Amino acid sequence: MELSRNKYYISGFKELIAYKKAINLYSDLQGDLQGLGLNDNCSIRKKMGKVASSIARAKGSQYYIEQQIYHYKQALKYTYQVEKELERCRVKNYARCSEELIEIRKLINTYINKINKEK
Repeated sequence: MELSRNKYYISGFKELIAYKKAINLYSDLQGDLQGLGLNDNCSIRKKMGKVASSIARAKGSQYYIEQQIYHYKQALKYTYQVEKELERCRVKNYARCSEELIEIRKLINTYINKINKEK
């Protein structure tokens, strides 16, 4: 029995647009977070890192549909938490960051819808 290479090949998470946007936003936020207190700074960085890592985990769980959806939903949860933290701390580029987070959410929802259609 010959197996198709495409069926069993896990493409990299670095190819996902949502992952790229999350990493770019994480690096863009570094300058904005310098003026915040240590607790706020660490909290936002940690949650923004979890957005990117959850997207990567979802892609890594490519053969386990329920886990993949779970990790994407975790990423969605963290985007909302990051947005609330940025608003609470009054980060100067809040509007731009909020737009980026909304775009990331839209992409993640697209990924979830695609998975549900393929079930």
